Amino acid sequence: MKKKLISKAANNIYKYRINNKTFNSISKDCIPQTEKEAYLIQKYLHKLFDLKYLDNVTAIKIGCTTNTMQNYLNIPNPCAGKIRSNNCYKSGLKLFYKNYIKPGVECELAVRLSSDINCQKELSDKALYECLDNIYAAIEIVDDRYKNWSKLRFNNSFLNNLLFNFESNCKCKKS
Repeated sequence: MKKKLISKAANNIYKYRINNKTFNSISKDCIPQTEKEAYLIQKYLHKLFDLKYLDNVTAIKIGCTTNTMQNYLNIPNPCAGKIRSNNCYKSGLKLFYKNYIKPGVECELAVRLSSDINCQKELSDKALYECLDNIYAAIEIVDDRYKNWSKLRFNNSFLNNLLFNFESNCKCKKS
């Protein structure tokens, strides 16, 4: 996919997000044909958010980890999205329903790492355990922003940052 189409797709999604509007799809010429193209659009979209907000990516979200969700969304494997620092809250904060389109809640586990994970080699359970600092119970407020789920294609899910995560609100900081 050419950079011009990546930019066009990311800007289209960005417009819906910053205006808190429901999203249908991007134009047909911008629909990524591969997972890699979708992640390139997601990466460009985060650059746009970097320019707008004075925050940064603070966490990575892994989603669609069950066969049930993968089948439901027609996604062949788990996928990743980025969580921005201005969308992570400590317990006790009051969030307002009016700031969302169709909010829902998911129970999550948040993991804080104590060191980098070397993915270049096969990892043992022990090696992974040694990289953990802490595990927290967390919730994720998922804002369903879609006009019609059935029109979404597999790669739209990846490019739209795992369906929800640009402005989802997860309680991922230690309280």
